[in-house]
Amino acid sequence: MSAVIMRQARPCFAQESARQLTIDQKADAFDSYFHYSGRWVIENHDLIHTVEFSLNQGFIGTKQRRHAQMSGDRNLVLSAQEKSNGGAIRHHYLEWRR
Repeated sequence: MSAVIMRQARPCFAQESARQLTIDQKADAFDSYFHYSGRWVIENHDLIHTVEFSLNQGFIGTKQRRHAQMSGDRNLVLSAQEKSNGGAIRHHYLEWRR
């Protein structure tokens, strides 16, 4: 399994090499793009990803649990909750269409 999530309309950089970007440009690129991949298993109604590769090194080796639900005949909805540093709960939804 491989997931790639990015913000719409990410700006292009004048430089081809990321090594030539400023610290702020690198931070914006990191904040607007997310990737992880690895093996998965289904447990009850949850999809559990064991992360092997990730843009965020802290994700590697973790198990990411996503609630899985079919929506109609062609859509799979994955959802999860995340607690922010301030204590607020964020709800994430990802819908796949076959």
